Amino acid sequence: MKLLPSLSDRAWKRSLMLSLLLASPLASQPAHADEYYMYEDEIEYALAERIEKERQDLASTRVSANPGSDDPTPPGQKTTFTDPRFSGVFKLDFKSQYISFGVVLQDEGVTIQPMLALRYTFFDKVLDNSEDSFINNVTGFISSWNDISTNKDLSSPTSPYRYYTEADLVTGLSVTFQDRFNLTTSLTELQSPAGAFGPGAFLKAVLSMDDTGMVVDNFALKPQFLLIYEIPWESQIGLQPDAFLFEPGITPTYIFGSDTNFPVTLAVPMRVGLGNKFYDGNDYGFFSVGPEFTVPISGLSSKTIKTYASIGYTYINLGPTTTDFILNGDGSSNKHVYNFGLTTTF
Repeated sequence: MKLLPSLSDRAWKRSLMLSLLLASPLASQPAHADEYYMYEDEIEYALAERIEKERQDLASTRVSANPGSDDPTPPGQKTTFTDPRFSGVFKLDFKSQYISFGVVLQDEGVTIQPMLALRYTFFDKVLDNSEDSFINNVTGFISSWNDISTNKDLSSPTSPYRYYTEADLVTGLSVTFQDRFNLTTSLTELQSPAGAFGPGAFLKAVLSMDDTGMVVDNFALKPQFLLIYEIPWESQIGLQPDAFLFEPGITPTYIFGSDTNFPVTLAVPMRVGLGNKFYDGNDYGFFSVGPEFTVPISGLSSKTIKTYASIGYTYINLGPTTTDFILNGDGSSNKHVYNFGLTTTF
């Protein structure tokens, strides 16, 4: 329903956006997306699973040498030197823009996005000796994601944390089955210490497949489908509340030098954001694609701790409504985001 019939659709949306941005800090503002970001989740989960697999291999192959009768470990029994059920990821990203599912929140300055995720494996068919199990792994996680920007345009003038745009708390469950399939569900609650928006929450589910090596060694397409439902609250991550987002995508990935001490991973995530209500009456919200290179940092790694550096570029094409949403924008629907990140898995 057009509330201001004397204005064009574009002008009305722009005036509505400006009124929201200039209103009370508790006005309903789109906030960021989930626990692991716009689409880097697939890459980071892959890195986390890599170290987790190494831990499992170490735990399953290390046995007692049984040097004498004083050794309390029976011959051949596994000796667990660390609990492989606990794991975590810490990531620090530096980006040239903050764009959440096609919604441009900060297009000037530098945005810094630290994230810490802690995970516990409730069931693993290797650790639990259930080789014939349909389900391979059940892991719960809790994470904190934050956005700190050098641009304080969105913050409240009275906030003591004007550069601390967003703080998210995420809880979820990851289930891997049939070796190659994963379903991850999560609940995200978000706040803005800078007073840019009020509290919000959403549910997210991602169904993905790891097809590494099925066609070519060290190569995968990694198809996935993401679904988000916005829980009605003061804030939302889309252009309208109580909406659904559908995001199909693939992540073509190739590992160069996988059998060396310095493997280089090239991933090219491709995503399409769809949702009529989520994008304020337009089905198409965005399309994104771009390469990211990830390399290990041996000086900051050990048998149980791995550190990686990544550098990437993302081209984002915005839909009509997400283009109109950009504050003080030039009307261009093309965005270019550059990023550098450090990831530590433990």
